[in-house]
Amino acid sequence: MQVPFLDDKPMNGPPSCTEQNFKLPRLRQCTFNFDTIVWEHKLGGGLDGYVWKVWFGEIGPFALKVFWDTKPPEFHHYYAAQRECQNSAVLQMIEASIAKAATESRPIRVLASPKTKQEARYNLFWFSDEARLASFPDDLEAAEITSMPRFRKCYGWVKFGGEYTAIVYEYIEEGENDGVVVEEVDRFCWRTGFSHNMSPATRNWKSGVLVDLAGIIYARGYGWHEATYKPWTADMILAD
Repeated sequence: MQVPFLDDKPMNGPPSCTEQNFKLPRLRQCTFNFDTIVWEHKLGGGLDGYVWKVWFGEIGPFALKVFWDTKPPEFHHYYAAQRECQNSAVLQMIEASIAKAATESRPIRVLASPKTKQEARYNLFWFSDEARLASFPDDLEAAEITSMPRFRKCYGWVKFGGEYTAIVYEYIEEGENDGVVVEEVDRFCWRTGFSHNMSPATRNWKSGVLVDLAGIIYARGYGWHEATYKPWTADMILAD
């Protein structure tokens, strides 16, 4: 959990997508002026942190998630800020890789039914720049990734109160969760190497969008479990 996860570079343009970037994902810094923040109201909170609806001047609204822990916990538990920053960075790299592949009319191919940590990491590799120079083995059952379901947009990290890490997210309106949409997102996460955490919940989703990125763990993240690395049904994901 001592692995660095913040990048001081501003979030301008698409991220770098080298294999090393995927092995050590770091979220870039938010470019909004924190001095202009307007706090509208609290949206909720839990063990990881608290979320506010905010504006930056007249730009917004956004969801600002502030994490309680300022350093990795001493007991056996994941570091929430690290997990969400890593997940957000990886999703941004995957999105950029898919967009680049689309301009080249080159679909990204991954294992169709990954089951192990090695296979999860193998699938993630195929989104890297290095993978563009390789060919997916013809003797393996493949799935083509040509698009990405909707994920909550991330605008980078900020420091709050001098020591607290916070992430600026897209604000998602309350809405019903379509089970088909939720399962589509879940299957995409599975094929890109993410496992589930141990606490699925309906509150982690709004309008078919995963709003709590602590609910998944990227293929090299702390807490990744082979036991939860599989596609789930909507009933399992949207547990009460």
